[in-house]
Amino acid sequence: MQRWFFAATLLAGLASLWLFLSVRQAGDERDGSALLPDFYVEQPRWQVFDEHGLPKRELLARRLEQWPGEDRARLFEPRLRLTDVQQQHWRASAQRGWIAADQRHMVLETAVNLQREAGDGDLVLHTEKLRIDDKGDVIETDQPVVLVSGNWHFSATGLHAELGRQQLQLLGNVRGIHD
Repeated sequence: MQRWFFAATLLAGLASLWLFLSVRQAGDERDGSALLPDFYVEQPRWQVFDEHGLPKRELLARRLEQWPGEDRARLFEPRLRLTDVQQQHWRASAQRGWIAADQRHMVLETAVNLQREAGDGDLVLHTEKLRIDDKGDVIETDQPVVLVSGNWHFSATGLHAELGRQQLQLLGNVRGIHD
């Protein structure tokens, strides 16, 4: 009698779990909050050229996803290479990020690094969130930032920089050390 009761209870529990998962998945599809993105691209690569046909920006990522109801595309492990108006080359990387639907800016998040390429100096920036405008010349954050250049080491809360104009503003709680 106990075996029969145990088997019936186990079967009823499994049937209830199956019914719960089936109803929840059907409900998710009806209300538009899907369990999967609308579309995704593995290892996307975009190149943008200037008016002379020279590379201006290149974006690579491990994956891009567009989810229902979101007005932006998610990026995983984005890598950005850009050239400012002074023809200086920059590289940026992060664990994740996103591109706005209007493509007017990109945001890099989590372990963000930005640096000038070899030969252009040794300026390196570290932060957790960085907004880059569509032309790539204006970058900003309201998060803590560390900036290293040669023997200088700066930390601050917030940054606004116009790369092409070679202007950089550390916005608050600025500290600097020269080694």
